[in-house]
Amino acid sequence: MNRILPALLLAGLLASGLPAQAASLSFSNAPEATPITQAGTLDLFDTSIGTLQSAKLTIFGVGYSTFSFNNSNSTTRNVTAASEISLYTSSSLGGLANILNSLSPTLSLTASTGPLTLDAGFTSVGPVASTGSLELDLDPSMFLSAGGGNFTLWCENTDGKSLQGETAGVSVNLSSTAGCGATLVYNYLPTAAKVSEPASLALLGVGLMGVLANRRRKLRG
Repeated sequence: MNRILPALLLAGLLASGLPAQAASLSFSNAPEATPITQAGTLDLFDTSIGTLQSAKLTIFGVGYSTFSFNNSNSTTRNVTAASEISLYTSSSLGGLANILNSLSPTLSLTASTGPLTLDAGFTSVGPVASTGSLELDLDPSMFLSAGGGNFTLWCENTDGKSLQGETAGVSVNLSSTAGCGATLVYNYLPTAAKVSEPASLALLGVGLMGVLANRRRKLRG
């Protein structure tokens, strides 16, 4: 049984297939004084380059909180203050916008001063950093585009503060900054380049030569 031609055909099939690829896209906005309205653009998947298998979107945010206390008492007070910066996101891509709008909020960035002993008068603490991220495994079909293109992702925020402990006669003000960004990873199979006609004929010729050589050896034997 001749095994040369099947082996050559198998080699041709393996050569025409390309390994799965990953493309990572991202944007990041610097923190700004809250309330923020920030945006970034990400590319859609151009269907001419391959077959999209999966899409993972990671939304991330960072916040910085500064607490200003006024202890109007003549003695010290023990308190703990906390902040929560809530990030809300949306998108120009319809299917993604529906998913993001269902998350309320998308991220909650919380920060705490920890236990404090406040002297009489004014005390400032911070900035205290807080970060968060959310990974979403999404339907890849919503990112497909013939010829490419892009979409926009927006983020806005609200923030709040709380004070616990010996709070009588103690007030606190919060100033904060926040920023958001996103990373989108596409996993796809690239479109294999078509083998040219001369290359196909050459492969067939090599296979036939192998068959003839094998038969000659059998006749001589």
